[in-house]
Amino acid sequence: VFAKLEEDAFNVISDWYYYSILELTYCDTFKGSPRWISRVLGLPFTQTINAIERLKRLNYLEITPEGKWID
Repeated sequence: VFAKLEEDAFNVISDWYYYSILELTYCDTFKGSPRWISRVLGLPFTQTINAIERLKRLNYLEITPEGKWID
C-alpha cells in the first residue's frame, strides 16, 4: 500500500492532466462528467477515469453525494 501511494503521488505531480482536471472544476462551464473532461482535455476516456480515481484516492478531489466536485 505504501509503495502504491508513492507511485500515485508521483503520477499526480508528473502528468499535466491531473492539475488540469482540478482547474476545470473552477470553470463556470464545468460539467462533472468524465466524458466531458475527456473531450475538453483531449484525453482517452479510460485515462480520464483513472486520473479522477487517483485524485480522489489522494484526497485532491472530492465529489459530494450531490455531485459537486471540490478541489
